[in-house]
Amino acid sequence: MTVFHNFQTERLSVNIITTLGATAHANLDQVLAPSVTQFLPPDAQLAQFSGDIDAWLRHQQGQGATLMLASCDGVGVGLVMLHNGGGGEVMIGYMFAQSAWGKGYASELVLGLVAMLRAAGFKYAFGGVADQNPASARVLEKAGFEAISNQGGTKMYRLRVGGENA
Repeated sequence: MTVFHNFQTERLSVNIITTLGATAHANLDQVLAPSVTQFLPPDAQLAQFSGDIDAWLRHQQGQGATLMLASCDGVGVGLVMLHNGGGGEVMIGYMFAQSAWGKGYASELVLGLVAMLRAAGFKYAFGGVADQNPASARVLEKAGFEAISNQGGTKMYRLRVGGENA
């Protein structure tokens, strides 16, 4: 039930990063740029790892699955982090290189991600969005996520993806 897997959307290929190295690093310097990660928790900031992408990836993989997002032309455009919270719950996080902003990738990703989580048997997906990032909040809301709390400048969202009455 709780296994994450690769999937594709119309314009994105979403693949679990299983090894470190040049392939996994495709465009990650742009995905992990300060302008992209500024609203994320400190442990999602590359600067916390002295710019060492391998160390950052190892840390993220210790928290859950990390998936690389590539556009149809094979260019790395973003990352997804998934943390299995147990009990059919998963926390999602995503980020895109600034060059990918405004192209509808986030909405496309979240809909594909929900379908993958539903097929994997999850019941609920959660996501947190900084108050200063209204575009990401709109993406979750358009996908059916509902705001459930707001603490410390982060609004938490929840979506029932499976189980009874899903």
